[in-house]
Amino acid sequence: MKKTISVNIGGSVFQMDEDAHRELDAYIRNLKNHFSGVPDAGEILDDMERRIAEMFSGRLNANKQVINMEDVREVIGILGRPGEFNAGTNRETAGGARTQQKHRIFRDGEHKVIGGVCAGLGAHFNTDPVWFRLGFVVLTIILIGTGLLVYLILWAVLPEAVTSAEKEEMQGKAPELKDIEDSIREELMQLKEKLISLGEEARKTYRRMSGNP
Repeated sequence: MKKTISVNIGGSVFQMDEDAHRELDAYIRNLKNHFSGVPDAGEILDDMERRIAEMFSGRLNANKQVINMEDVREVIGILGRPGEFNAGTNRETAGGARTQQKHRIFRDGEHKVIGGVCAGLGAHFNTDPVWFRLGFVVLTIILIGTGLLVYLILWAVLPEAVTSAEKEEMQGKAPELKDIEDSIREELMQLKEKLISLGEEARKTYRRMSGNP
């Protein structure tokens, strides 16, 4: 019988057998080495660990409580190893088979009007969210509030896409390492541009108030 080890991954604790733990530990060390020296390395690695935790959780049930080597290798096969990035939503395995990441529904907080339910449904079904918004309005009018009730239920049960991996998955993309790295870099660049813009506005306001040209 293999010894099991308690491991904290992305804020969640998992029981893993020794071989699986060694494989995962080596993978995470490779990730750290790959991103060493990158300014946003901490953000990328945290996002990767949260994604690994989500995928491990999906492999556990009442009859399976320990993560094994097969689980670890499947997750690594989906995410990819440093230096082996592939474009697209599928990853070709060594045996020639292709694995497809499940496409879950999330609320889209970045493009929401109220709770992000319709924006999330639009991303999931690759449809303009306006159609879902119209559908909820019509249901609310015709069925006396049913549309509003359904919307509130979905708002309560659907998680919001927060991490870069969740945003990739919401759009039907397999959250490979390259996708997550690029997404985080884009978010940081947008934040930097906003800070620069706010700084310029603050300087202009100060010059106006001080009477300087």
